[in-house]
Amino acid sequence: MSSKWVLALAAAVVMCMGALCNEYANPLLPQTECGNDDPRIGQTATWDEKFHNIRGTLRIVDNCTIVIEHFTYDGIAFDARIMGMKGDEDCDTGTTLTEDIRRQGGYNDETFTIALPQSVTLDDVERIGLCCAPVGFTFTQDSFK
Repeated sequence: MSSKWVLALAAAVVMCMGALCNEYANPLLPQTECGNDDPRIGQTATWDEKFHNIRGTLRIVDNCTIVIEHFTYDGIAFDARIMGMKGDEDCDTGTTLTEDIRRQGGYNDETFTIALPQSVTLDDVERIGLCCAPVGFTFTQDSFK
């Protein structure tokens, strides 16, 4: 490897140690400054059990936070992610809001907070679902009302 390539690689590594690379390394980096002027603040959606004992009431808290209250889920589905969808989007084409939320022992009547990633707005979340990411299967979803 030539010294030019070694220097270029070293420069790239140094740049990745800063904030610029953090966005690329973690596309789900949460927003830190949330306004509260969206007209949908306070709207709710409900998850009723279809699969994996999933239940909960989702509420928009501010421009970049959604809370799931009384969240229940058995925690065993493979690569289960919370997805935002709009229009005719589904789990394959929607917006990923969380990493895999699998957890041994699951969730039982808990409060779960979703901080929208930096590149996501509430406009990307007309509906919200819990999905099996590898196969694009929606376990449950509802629209905010």
